[in-house]
Amino acid sequence: MSYIYDYMVQSGIPCPRKRKRSKSKQKNVHYPFPDMKIGDCFFHNLLPGDVPERISRRIKVAGANYNRRIAKGSVFTTREYHDQDGRVYKIGCWRTK
Repeated sequence: MSYIYDYMVQSGIPCPRKRKRSKSKQKNVHYPFPDMKIGDCFFHNLLPGDVPERISRRIKVAGANYNRRIAKGSVFTTREYHDQDGRVYKIGCWRTK
């Protein structure tokens, strides 16, 4: 039989064990949501080339996922800070509930 790709069949190589999913729900938290109490906030300073809408959306989605998966009932809101020229230079995130 002819194959499109040139595969080399090998034997004697053990198959790796299947990876188990982490049971720690907080393992992939990139923002300090677990440390925040109602009224607390953190700021994400934008770097040159960052798109403010993308960063803001990323923080909002991460907060919603944290609410859905870990801390039911928590609510986060974001606000943009503008410089004198009207450019966004940082984004703040507050825990409101």
